[in-house]
Amino acid sequence: MQEWNTARWTSVSQVAKELAVTRQTVRNWIDRGQLLSYRAVSGGPYRVPIFSVEAMKRRLGLLPPVAHESLTPQDLTGAEDLYAVEIAPVLKELGAISADEVLRRMASEPDFPLEYVKFPDHYLMYVEKLVDRIDNGSSDG
Repeated sequence: MQEWNTARWTSVSQVAKELAVTRQTVRNWIDRGQLLSYRAVSGGPYRVPIFSVEAMKRRLGLLPPVAHESLTPQDLTGAEDLYAVEIAPVLKELGAISADEVLRRMASEPDFPLEYVKFPDHYLMYVEKLVDRIDNGSSDG
């Protein structure tokens, strides 16, 4: 059985309580891809990464937008730029096939390299850029 680093993951019930919505609303967000989650076992309980809850709070207006000090708009203007500079190199270095794999490893491996601690923030920025593009109907990066 996989052990969870509870400092990085939470339950559907806790997300619902924290956002003052029902558990079914949280499950609907997960089903629609609006809230990242992971199941260690098929049919088992969803585990939601804390950074995904924070992103949802931002989308709901419960938290201010993140100030990404290490990355400037001049350096990374689009989702593809951000992916190429911050996401793809980490996937390659870790031999990971997806960002989800990196996030699962971060949550479950106690000795996961600290040099990748900013990966969830960068991945969140990438996803936010994609969501903004979809919301604005834009096709440019």
